[in-house]
Amino acid sequence: MSRPSFVQPRLERILTLSTCITFMRIALVPCVVTAIAAESWGQVLILFGVAAITDVLDGMLARLRNEKTVFGACLDPIADKLLIISSVAELSRTEQLSPVIPAWFVWLMVSKELLLVSSVMLLYLWYGSVTIAPTRLAKLTTVAQVLFVMLLVTSYWCNHSLGTAYYVMLYGTSFMTIGSYLHYVSTWYQQKNHNRRATL
Repeated sequence: MSRPSFVQPRLERILTLSTCITFMRIALVPCVVTAIAAESWGQVLILFGVAAITDVLDGMLARLRNEKTVFGACLDPIADKLLIISSVAELSRTEQLSPVIPAWFVWLMVSKELLLVSSVMLLYLWYGSVTIAPTRLAKLTTVAQVLFVMLLVTSYWCNHSLGTAYYVMLYGTSFMTIGSYLHYVSTWYQQKNHNRRATL
């Protein structure tokens, strides 16, 4: 007779292999920031590259091993934001290098996350619940941000100017950051309106 399958308790599913990899990405954040501060660009490329790989790996393992959890779904974007915003903020302090990330770009990224959290809180107060799921545009924005950092650090390491590519990535990523926030809010609003009409 086959054994019945049981749903594992929530506490037992917090520390899965995929979430451990996500925690590793968070642990790499201070290492990346320290390497940027020391202008050890080769180390930055390796550390940031490994961290970026863990972002792909944890999601893939969660799907393959059926380890998708609410905790992991919340932790993964937090790890992404910690890595990207911390790296961008530290890179903006390297004023002796050219090109340098402008301070307004850092504030744009931070402001977007603060507005996102505020919007979630307001929508929760208005509607009683909010479904949080990363949109395709948000995922593409994260990829663009990672590529921008990698491209900039590579230019420092090779001592090679990016030229027009720098401005394309800078403003392109900025517009995607703004667009992903607006898309989040629009998606949530449409979902809530649909749910309200369905209950009438």
